[in-house]
Amino acid sequence: MDTKKEKTSLIKDALLIEKYNTIDNVFVALTTFIIEIREQAAALRAYDNFFQTKSCNHIFLQRAYDSIFRELLSEIARIFDKANTGSNENCTLVKLKELCYEEYIFLFLDITNNNLLQSLEDVFDFYNQLPIKYSRNKQLSHHDLKQVTDGNCIEISLGQIELLIEKLTDVFAKLRTQFYCGVFEITFKNYDILVKQFEEDIKNLIEQSTRRKYYARNSNNRNNNRLLILNISSIQV
Repeated sequence: MDTKKEKTSLIKDALLIEKYNTIDNVFVALTTFIIEIREQAAALRAYDNFFQTKSCNHIFLQRAYDSIFRELLSEIARIFDKANTGSNENCTLVKLKELCYEEYIFLFLDITNNNLLQSLEDVFDFYNQLPIKYSRNKQLSHHDLKQVTDGNCIEISLGQIELLIEKLTDVFAKLRTQFYCGVFEITFKNYDILVKQFEEDIKNLIEQSTRRKYYARNSNNRNNNRLLILNISSIQV
C-alpha cells in the first residue's frame, strides 16, 4: 500500500471515528440505557409488590419476570463494561470517563469535578462488589459447563440492583449536567412512580385474564345447558 493511499485511508478512518466517538453520543446513548434498566428494575419490583401476599399462577408473567431479570443483569454489565473490546470501542461508563478527561481536562483542576468523578469511581466499586459481571460471563452470555455441572447458584437480590441503579442514576445525572447539558439539569422519572405504573399494568392484566376465564366458563356452562336441553327434547320425542 503506497503512502498516499494509506494516508487517505487513515483520514477516512479518523472521520468515521469522529462521527460516533464523541462525548455527546456517549451521554445520549447511556441516558437511554439507564432509562431502560430503571424501567426493567421497576417492573420487577412491581411484580414482587403485587404478588407479595399471593401466589402467581400465570406462567407468562413468571417467564416475563425471569427474562426481564436476565436482561437487566446483562444490560448493567454492558454499561459497566470496559472501554474497548479489542480494537472496537464500547459505549460504557468507562468510555465516558475517558472522554470527560480528554475533552475537559482543564475542568478537573476544580475540586468539585474531581469529587464528581470520584463518586463515579464509588459506583464502580459498588458494582464490582456484586456478582453481576460474573453472572453475565458464566450464565447469561453462555452456559459455562463447570457452572452448570456444579449447579452453584449466583445470588443477586433486586434490592442490591436497585441500590446500584440509584447510585448510578444520581452520579450520571450530575455528570451529564456538568459536562453535557450545562445549566440544563437532566432528571429521570421518579422510580416509585414507575413501580406504581407497572403495578397498575399487572393488576389490569390479571383482571382481564380473570374476566376472560369467567366469560369462557359461563359460555361453556351455557353450551352444556343447551346440549342437555337438546338431549332431553330428543328423548321426549
